[in-house]
Amino acid sequence: MVSSGDKRTAKYTAKYDAVTVGTRYGLVKDIATGAFAATANTMAMYETQVKNDILAVISPAIPAIMIAPYLAFMRQCFKRFRKYSGGTLQLELQTIANGWAVKGLDATALMAIAALFGATIVTPH
Repeated sequence: MVSSGDKRTAKYTAKYDAVTVGTRYGLVKDIATGAFAATANTMAMYETQVKNDILAVISPAIPAIMIAPYLAFMRQCFKRFRKYSGGTLQLELQTIANGWAVKGLDATALMAIAALFGATIVTPH
C-alpha cells in the first residue's frame, strides 16, 4: 500500500537537506544547460540538412505530411550516433532503416540520412 503524502514528504525531507540539494543543483545547472544547448543545436542542424538538402533535392516528390517520419528516423539515427560507432552503428542504422522502409519510406532518402552519420547502409528492405 502506498504511504501517505505527508509521510513520504517527511521521509524525503529527513534524507535530503534542502540547502545541500540546492547547492548541488546550482553546481550542475550550468553544465547541464550547456550540454543540452549543444545537443539541441546539433539536432537542429541535422533536421535542417534533412529538410533542405535531402528531402528537397533527393526526393522532391515527398509530400510535406511525410516529412515527420523522415525526421523521426533522423532522430533515431542521432540517438544511436551518440551511443555507438563503427560496425555497431552501421548495424543499428541498418536495422532502423529496414523498419522505416517497411513502413513505406523512400529507401534513397533513408540511405542519404544515414550517410549524414557516417553509415553506409544497403538498400533497406
